[in-house]
Amino acid sequence: MKSWRALFRSVACELLRSRRIGLFCAGRLTLYRISRGLRLDRTRLLRLRPRGCRYPLAVRVPDSSDVELFLSVFVWQEYRVLCDIPEPKVIVDCGANVGYSSIYFLNAFPKARVIAIEPDPENFRICNQNLAPYSSRVQLLRAAVWGRSTRVAIQRGCFRDGREWATQVREANAGDRDTVDAVDMSSLVGLAPGGVVDLLKIDIERSELELFGCDPHRWLPSIRNIAIELHDEHCERVFSQALQGYSYDKSLSGELKICRNIRPKASVEATLARPEPEAQA
Repeated sequence: MKSWRALFRSVACELLRSRRIGLFCAGRLTLYRISRGLRLDRTRLLRLRPRGCRYPLAVRVPDSSDVELFLSVFVWQEYRVLCDIPEPKVIVDCGANVGYSSIYFLNAFPKARVIAIEPDPENFRICNQNLAPYSSRVQLLRAAVWGRSTRVAIQRGCFRDGREWATQVREANAGDRDTVDAVDMSSLVGLAPGGVVDLLKIDIERSELELFGCDPHRWLPSIRNIAIELHDEHCERVFSQALQGYSYDKSLSGELKICRNIRPKASVEATLARPEPEAQA
């Protein structure tokens, strides 16, 4: 009985993949897995074009996190819940990884411009390849997102499963070699025409603690919608505290927390409108 149930689940999963990403793409992925299981395939990079995407995407195999990320975005469609946002003009993708979420947004919102940020050099290289056909609508930055502009060190293999989607950053110390610039959200908002971000996607492996713990009221009034992955209870608390002064509609989609129609409450608006005290002579 268990074997039949397992077979049924496997068939159902393959049918769902076929429906969501297209028969050819699902077949290519299934064929690779079979040949890999039989040790007949030494491929290191797949090219897959899911349904709804105009161009094929690079997917690292066999041990990379790219396959799981690809399935999460294009099969399980964790960002589909955002597709009813009315005509977003600017989307900021913090933690773009290899570009799948940015590409999902670019195809879901044909008039949107995406600002994508990724600190890891190898992830960035693949992300640059994947986003190249959309270059007229994308600004790609190799940087980390942090509470302030500074220099940070890249840490691999020490968070969650240690694979490519779990790369973290920390404040750089003297002697650190693998470092990258970190940008604050105010700087990213400054790149958006009109200074408004219609959708802010955040998946930055606990760096949300720095982002939302360092005076977020400087930039939160410029954000209309947020989709964020919060990585533990501490991150949840810091994020919730940062948004206490704002009204929004909240929901969940997989591991994502969705905050829609963000607007400052009267107390925050009054604080923002208050002029800064003049410096003493």
